[in-house]
Amino acid sequence: MSRSFADRRQEARILFRDAFLDFGDALHAAGRQKCEDSLAIYRDSGERSEEAKVRFSMASLEKQRGNWDAAQAEAETALAIAREVGLGWVKANAPVLLGGIAYERRDFEEALRRYEEGLAAHRGMGTLRGVGFTLAAMAELRML
Repeated sequence: MSRSFADRRQEARILFRDAFLDFGDALHAAGRQKCEDSLAIYRDSGERSEEAKVRFSMASLEKQRGNWDAAQAEAETALAIAREVGLGWVKANAPVLLGGIAYERRDFEEALRRYEEGLAAHRGMGTLRGVGFTLAAMAELRML
């Protein structure tokens, strides 16, 4: 008997939660695999917005580990999906994350461009916390 969509969705959420624990415990490969398993379920179900959320989180985790290429690829994919499905918070936060990745790579022009894109999105959505965070990142960049 096949499992219900609700059961598969719950499984995806549990895998994704466990992935965070594995990433934090330096079991990067296991955490990455759980994220991939979660993504497979969301892709199969057609839940593009959930896929964008997982990919954004994977990008953030990869950035924290210093894996700039993987972080950028995941953030770019998350942003593309968010634009496709209209997922506002990823459309606003992914450019800021990409700006942070560019900053770490010392590509300050790209970082500023991405921060400006994220700032415009946060202002458009009225997310003051996002505006404040992005302005702080831009201020740090401009002090260089």
